[in-house]
Amino acid sequence: AEEFGVSRTPIRQILQMLESERLVEIRDGVGTIVTGVDFRRLRGVYDLRLRITELIGDSIDRYRARDALSEVTGLIERAEALKVRPDIRSYWVLESDRHRLINSLIANEPLREIHDSLYMQTSRAWYDISESVWPEALEALFAELVELRRALDVGDLPSIGFASRNYVAYSMTRLSRYFDPT
Repeated sequence: AEEFGVSRTPIRQILQMLESERLVEIRDGVGTIVTGVDFRRLRGVYDLRLRITELIGDSIDRYRARDALSEVTGLIERAEALKVRPDIRSYWVLESDRHRLINSLIANEPLREIHDSLYMQTSRAWYDISESVWPEALEALFAELVELRRALDVGDLPSIGFASRNYVAYSMTRLSRYFDPT
């Protein structure tokens, strides 16, 4: 709280939110502990992400989509730069910006909130392995951005959801190699 210049209340609220999403465990007398990755739960969240992401195309804000074309082009340029000069932190900023852009296209507020929450629940596991699968991770991100630009360019809004859905599926496949206990 002191570091960010806020009272303890917003910090407690954030920690409670993280606990409700099972990202941390608050133990009285011990403190707050970051939870480990439970692959079965992670797979369940990814399965739900796949279904939710398919719905995105039906809920795209048509006017916002027109503005997003230049943003996606900027993201593609940043991904191309990462191919030349790899930087894991810049990759994660780009990945986060990609997610925020797609989320901003969703006109249905409850769908947007669920989409965002599910992304947050899965992103930390992906973060753990992204350096290990760097070339593949960057290529998959680049491919999704190109597909998004193509869909936005022709106004094919359902394809935005399908491009994102495919990216989520590829992410789950890569994560399975690292976390699947079977």
